[in-house]
Amino acid sequence: MKKALLRLLPVWIVLWVFICPVQAQRTTFGIHVDPMVSWFSTGRKADNDGIRLGIRGGLDIDRFFAYRYAFHTGIFIQQSGGRLLFADTIPVRTSLGTDTLPAGIPLVQGIQQIGIPLGLKFKTDEIGYTTFYFTIGMVPRFRIKAEAKGEPESLVNADIREEVPWLNLGYQVGGGAEYSLGGNTALIIGLVFHGGITPFTTRENEQTYDKNIAIRAGILF
Repeated sequence: MKKALLRLLPVWIVLWVFICPVQAQRTTFGIHVDPMVSWFSTGRKADNDGIRLGIRGGLDIDRFFAYRYAFHTGIFIQQSGGRLLFADTIPVRTSLGTDTLPAGIPLVQGIQQIGIPLGLKFKTDEIGYTTFYFTIGMVPRFRIKAEAKGEPESLVNADIREEVPWLNLGYQVGGGAEYSLGGNTALIIGLVFHGGITPFTTRENEQTYDKNIAIRAGILF
């Protein structure tokens, strides 16, 4: 499935570059703040050791090509991460050189990224003052910061950007409701789930992917 989604990325880009400007009938904008929990799904070398609280905020842009269907994009910045536990001692590359993480000591990572969602949005007709929606798409994310927090002391707040790829591709699905306040203004409440398509680490033979689920709260205008 992940390979299939990767192959679809050029299709999303073509849709945005060629179709969206021609067929778009109207454009709406929104801002949102998403409290989230994030974690890692892991392969053979590491185990997930729990969740981390995070937050995401940004701008949404919907360009409608039909009455209830839109191309969805925007930009956001998010702070997320997770905890990994290794059965063996591993090297950890930091800005000061290579450190060693003993077996059984959690590697607690905090990651800051900028993301640009590329997808589709589907809406229902208005029911009373409420419209329900569903979104699906891909999300290229660009690393800003990556830090290790926790034991051992040498890794507390250590810069581990070399451990995290500068570009990470994921998929995103979400849904919720828009409550009209009159005109084009509406309150937004919903849930968003994100899953990684490309590995979240540059460490060899470690298939670690990030996931998060967030509560979306925002305003449409």
